[in-house]
Amino acid sequence: MRQALILSFFRTLESKFQYAILHHVEDVFSLNNDIDLIVDCSKKELKEFISFFCTENNGYFLSHTVDSGTSRFNLIFLNENQSFKIELDITFSNHNLLDVNVKKLLKKKTKREVNGFLFSKIENNDEIEYYLDKKAFKKETIDDNFAYFKDLNSKIDFNKLKIIFDKKSSKFKTFSFDYRKKIQKLYLFFIRMYEKPSLTICFLGPDGSGKSTIIEELRNQNPFVNFHYFHLKPTVNKKSHAIINPHSNPSYPAFVSYLKLIYLIFQYNVNWILNIWTIKLTPTIIIFDRYFDDIIADPKRYRYGGSLKAIKIARMFIPKPAITFVLVAKSEIIYSRKKKLVKWSLSHN
Repeated sequence: MRQALILSFFRTLESKFQYAILHHVEDVFSLNNDIDLIVDCSKKELKEFISFFCTENNGYFLSHTVDSGTSRFNLIFLNENQSFKIELDITFSNHNLLDVNVKKLLKKKTKREVNGFLFSKIENNDEIEYYLDKKAFKKETIDDNFAYFKDLNSKIDFNKLKIIFDKKSSKFKTFSFDYRKKIQKLYLFFIRMYEKPSLTICFLGPDGSGKSTIIEELRNQNPFVNFHYFHLKPTVNKKSHAIINPHSNPSYPAFVSYLKLIYLIFQYNVNWILNIWTIKLTPTIIIFDRYFDDIIADPKRYRYGGSLKAIKIARMFIPKPAITFVLVAKSEIIYSRKKKLVKWSLSHN
């Protein structure tokens, strides 16, 4: 299904705009690689096209700006309770850090057959030039790429190629390029605040309701670039152990409980700024296993001895995840899972 959708995407794209794959067209169907390409259109037209394609194919997309002329799109589709994604890095404007000239490269584009299907790609020598720029920009080496370059141009001299690569590497170390890169980072900071490329999800529910199972599936099938997990609070997690009987301790007095609420408001807000706000600027799925709301549902678990009204007032000053799921299950299922959790915990202590 993934191969069919990739093929459909490029056929539909070609009917609307000129495009060309930038490198490694032979890996266009690979599960592990993203696809770098150029498209002759505006950013608005590109987003509208991808939105239409995903809607037509029962999928959705996530996007974020790489630089002022390049955007990354993750196209996500579901198939029998499994998700898969197609990652596209699309350059649509000459205003990009690698100085890719979209219209110039498209004038010399060629065709390449992959698995019996034809794809547009940039000309072979242009592909070599682009790949050298990409490797130099990332501060990587080309020592393992000689066969790839040889396939593109059988007359290539690797020693001469190394000299060209070293010159390109030097260009990316100059003061002028460093200044330009910093300007781009400042641009990205503001544009990503607007784009909101991340998603914050909270899972609530009793032990045994399936929170850990769902979170692990999200980790394994993560459509975002990064994955971050937090337990209860937006603090950096230390290794924790399962709590066998969280309701065995007595509740705090009301006065102490209210002081604890004030402290929690401070703790949640400060750590949200330090640990959440910064990572939200990159394409990240941020998962909370339990959250402040858990105190409302089960105050005894947190030894809270004040009024529920005070918790609800405090909640107004707590930063909120974008989506909150409350998981439920039959009591006998939860009890069965809880017994297994207790046995596991005892065997690991």
